[in-house]
Amino acid sequence: MSSSGCNELSNDLNYSRWCILKDCNSLSPALIIILTSLTSVICVIGALGNALVVVVIYRINLMHKGASILMASLAIIDFLIMIFNFPLWLTVLLQSRWTLGSSFCTFTAFSNTFLSFNSALFVAVISIDRCYAVSLPLKYERKITPSIIFAVIGCLVIFSSILSILPLVGFGYYDFVPSYGHCFFRKLNKDIRYEAMVVTMCYYIPSIIICLSYYKIFTTAKGHTRVVHCDENCCYLVWNTGAKNKLTRTVLFVVGIFFTCWLLFFVAEAMRLTSFDCISHVITLLSRWLVYTNSALNPIIYGTTNKKFRSGFIKVLTTTLHALPCSKYHNN
Repeated sequence: MSSSGCNELSNDLNYSRWCILKDCNSLSPALIIILTSLTSVICVIGALGNALVVVVIYRINLMHKGASILMASLAIIDFLIMIFNFPLWLTVLLQSRWTLGSSFCTFTAFSNTFLSFNSALFVAVISIDRCYAVSLPLKYERKITPSIIFAVIGCLVIFSSILSILPLVGFGYYDFVPSYGHCFFRKLNKDIRYEAMVVTMCYYIPSIIICLSYYKIFTTAKGHTRVVHCDENCCYLVWNTGAKNKLTRTVLFVVGIFFTCWLLFFVAEAMRLTSFDCISHVITLLSRWLVYTNSALNPIIYGTTNKKFRSGFIKVLTTTLHALPCSKYHNN
Protein backbone atom coordinates (compact mmCIF):
# COMPACT_ATOMS: atom_id res chain seq x y z
CA MET A 1 0.00 0.00 0.00
CA SER A 2 1.34 3.45 -0.87
CA SER A 3 2.04 6.14 1.70
CA SER A 4 -0.88 8.23 0.42
CA GLY A 5 -3.13 5.19 0.68
CA CYS A 6 -2.10 4.74 4.29
CA ASN A 7 -2.84 8.36 5.10
CA GLU A 8 -6.26 8.16 3.47
CA LEU A 9 -6.99 5.05 5.47
CA SER A 10 -5.95 6.69 8.72
CA ASN A 11 -8.03 9.78 7.98
CA ASP A 12 -11.20 7.79 7.37
CA LEU A 13 -13.23 8.76 10.47
CA ASN A 14 -15.37 5.63 10.53
CA TYR A 15 -12.26 3.52 10.36
CA SER A 16 -9.82 5.39 12.55
CA ARG A 17 -12.16 6.08 15.44
CA TRP A 18 -14.37 3.07 15.92
CA CYS A 19 -13.69 0.13 13.59
CA ILE A 20 -10.93 -2.46 13.66
CA LEU A 21 -11.53 -3.52 10.07
CA LYS A 22 -11.92 -0.97 7.27
CA ASP A 23 -15.53 -1.84 6.54
CA CYS A 24 -16.41 -2.78 10.13
CA ASN A 25 -17.17 -6.35 9.08
CA SER A 26 -17.00 -9.12 11.66
CA LEU A 27 -14.20 -11.64 11.83
CA SER A 28 -14.61 -15.04 10.24
CA PRO A 29 -16.55 -17.63 12.34
CA ALA A 30 -13.54 -19.95 12.54
CA LEU A 31 -11.30 -17.16 13.84
CA ILE A 32 -13.97 -16.11 16.35
CA ILE A 33 -14.14 -19.64 17.77
CA ILE A 34 -10.37 -19.95 18.04
CA LEU A 35 -9.89 -16.51 19.59
CA THR A 36 -12.75 -16.90 22.05
CA SER A 37 -11.71 -20.36 23.19
CA LEU A 38 -8.01 -19.62 23.55
CA THR A 39 -8.41 -16.22 25.17
CA SER A 40 -11.09 -17.47 27.58
CA VAL A 41 -8.84 -20.30 28.75
CA ILE A 42 -5.92 -17.89 29.21
CA CYS A 43 -8.12 -15.43 31.16
CA VAL A 44 -9.37 -18.13 33.52
CA ILE A 45 -5.93 -19.65 34.07
CA GLY A 46 -4.37 -16.21 34.46
CA ALA A 47 -6.99 -14.98 36.94
CA LEU A 48 -6.77 -18.15 39.04
CA GLY A 49 -2.97 -18.23 38.89
CA ASN A 50 -2.56 -14.63 40.00
CA ALA A 51 -5.19 -15.02 42.72
CA LEU A 52 -3.37 -18.12 43.94
CA VAL A 53 -0.09 -16.20 44.17
CA VAL A 54 -1.71 -13.60 46.43
CA VAL A 55 -3.39 -16.26 48.60
CA VAL A 56 -0.19 -18.26 49.06
CA ILE A 57 1.88 -15.21 49.98
CA TYR A 58 -0.84 -13.97 52.36
CA ARG A 59 -1.20 -17.36 54.08
CA ILE A 60 2.52 -18.11 54.51
CA ASN A 61 4.09 -15.81 57.11
CA LEU A 62 7.63 -16.62 55.97
CA MET A 63 6.79 -15.03 52.60
CA HIS A 64 5.91 -11.63 54.04
CA LYS A 65 9.23 -10.27 52.76
CA GLY A 66 10.58 -8.12 49.94
CA ALA A 67 10.52 -10.38 46.89
CA SER A 68 7.21 -11.98 47.86
CA ILE A 69 5.53 -8.61 48.42
CA LEU A 70 6.63 -7.53 44.93
CA MET A 71 5.30 -10.80 43.49
CA ALA A 72 1.95 -10.26 45.22
CA SER A 73 1.73 -6.69 43.88
CA LEU A 74 2.48 -7.86 40.34
CA ALA A 75 -0.11 -10.62 40.74
CA ILE A 76 -2.81 -8.10 41.77
CA ILE A 77 -2.06 -5.97 38.70
CA ASP A 78 -2.09 -8.99 36.39
CA PHE A 79 -5.30 -10.26 38.00
CA LEU A 80 -7.04 -6.98 37.14
CA ILE A 81 -5.77 -7.25 33.56
CA MET A 82 -7.13 -10.81 33.34
CA ILE A 83 -10.62 -9.99 34.62
CA PHE A 84 -11.10 -6.60 32.92
CA ASN A 85 -8.70 -5.53 30.16
CA PHE A 86 -8.21 -8.83 28.36
CA PRO A 87 -11.93 -9.84 28.23
CA LEU A 88 -12.89 -6.33 27.12
CA TRP A 89 -10.26 -6.45 24.36
CA LEU A 90 -11.70 -9.76 23.16
CA THR A 91 -15.25 -8.37 23.20
CA VAL A 92 -14.27 -5.37 21.07
CA LEU A 93 -12.28 -7.57 18.71
CA LEU A 94 -15.21 -9.94 18.17
CA GLN A 95 -17.52 -7.00 17.45
CA SER A 96 -14.84 -5.48 15.16
CA ARG A 97 -15.64 -2.03 16.52
CA TRP A 98 -15.90 0.10 19.67
CA THR A 99 -19.54 0.48 20.74
CA LEU A 100 -19.21 1.60 24.36
CA GLY A 101 -18.94 5.37 23.95
CA SER A 102 -16.12 7.88 24.34
CA SER A 103 -16.31 8.24 28.15
CA PHE A 104 -15.87 4.52 28.76
CA CYS A 105 -13.15 4.54 26.10
CA THR A 106 -11.24 7.12 28.15
CA PHE A 107 -11.68 5.07 31.32
CA THR A 108 -10.51 1.83 29.72
CA ALA A 109 -7.59 3.63 28.06
CA PHE A 110 -6.48 4.93 31.46
CA SER A 111 -6.86 1.43 32.89
CA ASN A 112 -4.92 -0.14 30.02
CA THR A 113 -2.15 2.40 30.31
CA PHE A 114 -1.88 2.31 34.10
CA LEU A 115 -1.92 -1.48 34.44
CA SER A 116 0.38 -2.11 31.47
CA PHE A 117 2.92 0.40 32.77
CA ASN A 118 2.84 -1.17 36.22
CA SER A 119 3.13 -4.72 34.92
CA ALA A 120 6.31 -3.93 32.95
CA LEU A 121 7.80 -1.79 35.73
CA PHE A 122 7.15 -4.38 38.44
CA VAL A 123 8.81 -7.09 36.36
CA ALA A 124 11.87 -4.82 36.06
CA VAL A 125 11.92 -4.09 39.81
CA ILE A 126 11.60 -7.81 40.61
CA SER A 127 14.65 -8.45 38.43
CA ILE A 128 16.60 -5.78 40.36
CA ASP A 129 15.44 -7.29 43.66
CA ARG A 130 16.61 -10.76 42.60
CA CYS A 131 19.92 -9.38 41.37
CA TYR A 132 20.54 -7.61 44.69
CA ALA A 133 19.58 -10.73 46.67
CA VAL A 134 21.95 -12.95 44.67
CA SER A 135 24.86 -10.51 44.43
CA LEU A 136 24.81 -9.13 48.00
CA PRO A 137 22.72 -11.57 50.07
CA LEU A 138 23.82 -10.41 53.54
CA LYS A 139 23.38 -6.72 52.74
CA TYR A 140 20.05 -7.49 51.08
CA GLU A 141 18.69 -9.26 54.17
CA ARG A 142 19.75 -6.37 56.37
CA LYS A 143 18.60 -3.42 54.25
CA ILE A 144 15.63 -4.52 52.13
CA THR A 145 12.82 -4.43 54.66
CA PRO A 146 9.07 -4.62 53.94
CA SER A 147 8.80 -0.87 54.54
CA ILE A 148 11.39 -0.23 51.80
CA ILE A 149 9.49 -2.52 49.43
CA PHE A 150 6.18 -0.78 50.13
CA ALA A 151 7.86 2.59 49.49
CA VAL A 152 9.13 1.31 46.13
CA ILE A 153 5.66 0.00 45.27
CA GLY A 154 4.16 3.37 46.17
CA CYS A 155 6.65 5.18 43.94
CA LEU A 156 5.87 2.88 41.01
CA VAL A 157 2.12 3.34 41.40
CA ILE A 158 2.45 7.14 41.68
CA PHE A 159 4.78 7.26 38.67
CA SER A 160 2.41 5.16 36.57
CA SER A 161 -0.56 7.24 37.72
CA ILE A 162 1.11 10.50 36.68
CA LEU A 163 2.00 9.15 33.24
CA SER A 164 -1.52 7.78 32.81
CA ILE A 165 -3.14 11.09 33.80
CA LEU A 166 -1.05 13.23 31.42
CA PRO A 167 -3.21 12.46 28.33
CA LEU A 168 -6.21 13.73 30.29
CA VAL A 169 -4.59 17.15 30.73
CA GLY A 170 -3.41 17.81 27.19
CA PHE A 171 -0.30 15.66 26.69
CA GLY A 172 -1.73 13.62 23.86
CA TYR A 173 -5.19 12.14 24.33
CA TYR A 174 -7.01 8.85 24.83
CA ASP A 175 -8.90 7.39 21.90
CA PHE A 176 -9.78 4.10 20.27
CA VAL A 177 -6.73 2.69 18.44
CA PRO A 178 -8.05 0.29 15.77
CA SER A 179 -4.71 -1.38 15.18
CA TYR A 180 -4.61 -2.51 18.83
CA GLY A 181 -8.32 -3.21 19.15
CA HIS A 182 -8.73 -1.10 22.28
CA CYS A 183 -8.50 2.43 23.65
CA PHE A 184 -4.98 3.72 24.24
CA PHE A 185 -3.03 6.98 24.21
CA ARG A 186 -2.45 8.85 20.94
CA LYS A 187 -0.06 11.65 20.06
CA LEU A 188 -1.46 15.16 19.61
CA ASN A 189 -0.96 16.20 15.98
CA LYS A 190 2.64 15.19 15.26
CA ASP A 191 3.98 15.78 18.77
CA ILE A 192 5.49 12.46 19.82
CA ARG A 193 7.25 13.66 22.99
CA TYR A 194 4.77 12.14 25.46
CA GLU A 195 4.47 8.89 23.54
CA ALA A 196 8.24 8.60 23.12
CA MET A 197 8.81 9.31 26.82
CA VAL A 198 6.23 6.75 27.91
CA VAL A 199 7.43 3.99 25.60
CA THR A 200 11.05 4.61 26.59
CA MET A 201 10.52 4.85 30.36
CA CYS A 202 7.89 2.14 30.75
CA TYR A 203 8.92 -0.40 28.12
CA TYR A 204 12.41 0.03 26.68
CA ILE A 205 14.27 0.96 29.88
CA PRO A 206 12.62 -1.85 31.91
CA SER A 207 13.65 -4.29 29.18
CA ILE A 208 17.27 -3.17 29.42
CA ILE A 209 17.12 -3.41 33.23
CA ILE A 210 15.75 -6.96 33.02
CA CYS A 211 18.52 -8.06 30.64
CA LEU A 212 21.29 -6.50 32.75
CA SER A 213 19.87 -7.80 36.04
CA TYR A 214 19.52 -11.39 34.89
CA TYR A 215 22.93 -11.28 33.23
CA LYS A 216 24.38 -10.22 36.60
CA ILE A 217 22.38 -12.96 38.34
CA PHE A 218 23.69 -15.51 35.86
CA THR A 219 27.34 -14.49 36.20
CA THR A 220 27.16 -14.26 40.00
CA ALA A 221 25.27 -17.49 40.59
CA LYS A 222 27.40 -19.32 38.04
CA GLY A 223 30.38 -18.82 40.33
CA HIS A 224 28.45 -20.56 43.10
CA THR A 225 27.90 -23.68 40.99
CA ARG A 226 31.55 -24.73 41.25
CA VAL A 227 32.58 -27.48 43.65
CA VAL A 228 35.94 -28.57 45.04
CA HIS A 229 37.34 -31.73 43.47
CA CYS A 230 40.41 -33.40 44.92
CA ASP A 231 42.67 -36.07 43.46
CA GLU A 232 45.89 -37.58 44.76
CA ASN A 233 47.96 -34.49 44.00
CA CYS A 234 45.80 -31.43 44.55
CA CYS A 235 42.35 -29.91 44.89
CA TYR A 236 40.75 -27.67 42.30
CA LEU A 237 37.41 -26.12 41.37
CA VAL A 238 35.22 -27.76 38.75
CA TRP A 239 31.79 -26.81 37.39
CA ASN A 240 28.73 -28.44 38.88
CA THR A 241 27.23 -29.12 35.45
CA GLY A 242 23.74 -29.93 36.72
CA ALA A 243 23.44 -26.72 38.75
CA LYS A 244 24.89 -24.65 35.91
CA ASN A 245 22.44 -26.07 33.38
CA LYS A 246 19.51 -25.47 35.75
CA LEU A 247 20.61 -21.85 36.25
CA THR A 248 20.91 -21.33 32.50
CA ARG A 249 17.45 -22.78 31.89
CA THR A 250 15.90 -20.59 34.59
CA VAL A 251 17.41 -17.35 33.25
CA LEU A 252 16.51 -18.20 29.65
CA PHE A 253 12.98 -19.14 30.78
CA VAL A 254 12.33 -15.85 32.60
CA VAL A 255 13.94 -13.51 30.05
CA GLY A 256 12.77 -15.53 27.04
CA ILE A 257 9.09 -15.45 27.99
CA PHE A 258 9.20 -11.72 28.75
CA PHE A 259 10.65 -10.84 25.36
CA THR A 260 8.48 -13.35 23.51
CA CYS A 261 5.44 -11.53 24.89
CA TRP A 262 6.70 -7.95 24.66
CA LEU A 263 9.10 -7.74 21.70
CA LEU A 264 6.41 -7.51 19.03
CA PHE A 265 4.72 -4.72 20.99
CA PHE A 266 8.05 -2.84 21.23
CA VAL A 267 8.41 -3.02 17.45
CA ALA A 268 4.79 -1.98 16.83
CA GLU A 269 5.12 1.00 19.19
CA ALA A 270 8.35 2.12 17.54
CA MET A 271 6.61 2.03 14.16
CA ARG A 272 3.60 3.89 15.55
CA LEU A 273 5.91 6.59 16.95
CA THR A 274 7.41 7.17 13.53
CA SER A 275 3.92 7.58 12.02
CA PHE A 276 4.27 4.38 10.07
CA ASP A 277 0.54 3.67 9.79
CA CYS A 278 0.73 0.76 7.38
CA ILE A 279 1.81 -1.91 9.86
CA SER A 280 -0.45 -4.93 9.54
CA HIS A 281 -3.42 -5.06 11.92
CA VAL A 282 -2.71 -8.74 12.43
CA ILE A 283 0.73 -7.86 13.80
CA THR A 284 -0.49 -5.09 16.12
CA LEU A 285 -3.45 -7.10 17.41
CA LEU A 286 -1.16 -10.07 18.03
CA SER A 287 1.26 -7.80 19.89
CA ARG A 288 -1.50 -6.75 22.32
CA TRP A 289 -2.68 -10.34 22.72
CA LEU A 290 0.85 -11.42 23.66
CA VAL A 291 1.23 -8.58 26.18
CA TYR A 292 -2.02 -9.59 27.86
CA THR A 293 -0.97 -13.24 27.79
CA ASN A 294 2.20 -12.29 29.65
CA SER A 295 0.03 -11.36 32.64
CA ALA A 296 -1.27 -14.93 32.70
CA LEU A 297 2.25 -16.35 32.47
CA ASN A 298 3.80 -14.22 35.24
CA PRO A 299 2.48 -16.47 38.06
CA ILE A 300 4.09 -19.45 36.34
CA ILE A 301 7.36 -17.60 35.73
CA TYR A 302 7.80 -16.19 39.22
CA GLY A 303 6.05 -19.01 41.06
CA THR A 304 7.83 -22.02 39.61
CA THR A 305 11.26 -20.37 39.85
CA ASN A 306 10.78 -19.41 43.52
CA LYS A 307 11.48 -22.28 45.92
CA LYS A 308 9.66 -20.63 48.85
CA PHE A 309 6.57 -20.11 46.72
CA ARG A 310 6.56 -23.73 45.55
CA SER A 311 6.74 -25.01 49.13
CA GLY A 312 4.12 -22.46 50.20
CA PHE A 313 1.82 -23.53 47.38
CA ILE A 314 2.10 -27.19 48.44
CA LYS A 315 1.36 -26.22 52.05
CA VAL A 316 -1.73 -24.18 51.11
CA LEU A 317 -2.95 -26.91 48.75
CA THR A 318 -2.50 -29.59 51.42
CA THR A 319 -4.34 -27.48 54.00
CA THR A 320 -7.19 -26.88 51.55
CA LEU A 321 -7.49 -30.58 50.73
CA HIS A 322 -7.63 -31.47 54.42
CA ALA A 323 -10.42 -28.90 54.91
CA LEU A 324 -12.67 -30.30 52.17
CA PRO A 325 -15.62 -32.25 53.67
CA CYS A 326 -15.54 -34.87 50.93
CA SER A 327 -11.77 -35.25 50.93
CA LYS A 328 -10.15 -38.53 51.90
CA TYR A 329 -7.66 -36.45 53.90
CA HIS A 330 -10.57 -35.00 55.90
CA ASN A 331 -12.08 -38.41 56.55
CA ASN A 332 -8.79 -39.76 57.84
